[in-house]
Amino acid sequence: MDEYTIVIADDHTMMREGIRYIIDDTAGLKVIGEAATAWNS
Repeated sequence: MDEYTIVIADDHTMMREGIRYIIDDTAGLKVIGEAATAWNS
């Protein structure tokens, strides 16, 4: 089975934690990073 790598980007900590919890419990998915804010020029 292929493994998919994922970066979670959301400005709400609780949302990122919930998504990570689900992904960490799912075979074939791996969180490799998180972002809380975006850079705007």
